[in-house]
Amino acid sequence: MAKRAQKFSRRTLLLGLAAVVLLGLVGFGLSRNKKPASATIPSTTTSIPNIQSSDKANKNATSPPNSEGTTNSPKSNPSAQASLPLIAPWGDFVSNHSPGKNGTPTSEVSTCNTTQGATCYIQFTKGSLSRTLESKTADGNGSVSWSWDVANAGLSSGKWQVAAVATLNGQSKTTTDQLPLEVQ
Repeated sequence: MAKRAQKFSRRTLLLGLAAVVLLGLVGFGLSRNKKPASATIPSTTTSIPNIQSSDKANKNATSPPNSEGTTNSPKSNPSAQASLPLIAPWGDFVSNHSPGKNGTPTSEVSTCNTTQGATCYIQFTKGSLSRTLESKTADGNGSVSWSWDVANAGLSSGKWQVAAVATLNGQSKTTTDQLPLEVQ
């Protein structure tokens, strides 16, 4: 009988120990801080209503030509928006492609110019990771702007591909920046 009690106690002890180890491993796995593959970057401003042509960054900027070869100008009739063609996004998608390098600020201003009333967002991609500036609606001039900080954006060190995506009436157009955003 003592042998049976000892065998039962040993089995109970081993099962209990296995359960504790298993619970510990499950708890450890759940508690690991994993970054999501996709996230929205916080912005400190909602938009800049009118970008003046006297702005230093926009002195040489012109709107892209439309299919007739003329430049696009903003329309004042909101009902005409439904018939407007979607213009591929253009502009300064990031104000500094090497923020934080050699002591430069990590703050950024991103702009997207497209058709008025279209929604636009800026997307940053590195491998399987993706971060976006929140989607906003272009004003009467077709402009959207974000002020944000690389330090608060969840962008890891390395080179991030930058693209602007504009959408209007079921259409979508993407423009990729020629230079990557290089995070220090």
